Amino acid sequence: MRRLERSWIGLNLDALRLDETAASCFGLDIARWKITAFLIGNFLIGIAGALFGMVGGFVAPNNYTFADLADPGVDPAARRHRQPVGLVVATIIVVVVPEKLQTIQEYRFLLYALMVIAVLLFRPEGLLPRPVRRYFPGWRP
Repeated sequence: MRRLERSWIGLNLDALRLDETAASCFGLDIARWKITAFLIGNFLIGIAGALFGMVGGFVAPNNYTFADLADPGVDPAARRHRQPVGLVVATIIVVVVPEKLQTIQEYRFLLYALMVIAVLLFRPEGLLPRPVRRYFPGWRP
């Protein structure tokens, strides 16, 4: 992922994410790069699913609950900054906090949702915002 992010493909996807109009003015084909992002994301999700099936040995629809459905939606909200360190913080939020809220079973999802909404409102760039991207690794201001 680090190599993809630092390649010309990652540069184009980053430009598209920041401002579609500006990326279009610089000559990027917006539809092409959106399809490329969709394909790369689905490829990575497919690999993750295959590895999950291989490790688990058996995958069935009955194995998943509402909490399993909500976690993938919360994870990107918690780690919007796209940093490897942020993955650890997001994992703690997504895995540890719901387990600690098990004692109040009825209000667990409500508190969890309020926490996610608070993160989205007060930290829109994520819990640990990504520093400004340096496109030239050896260059220092």
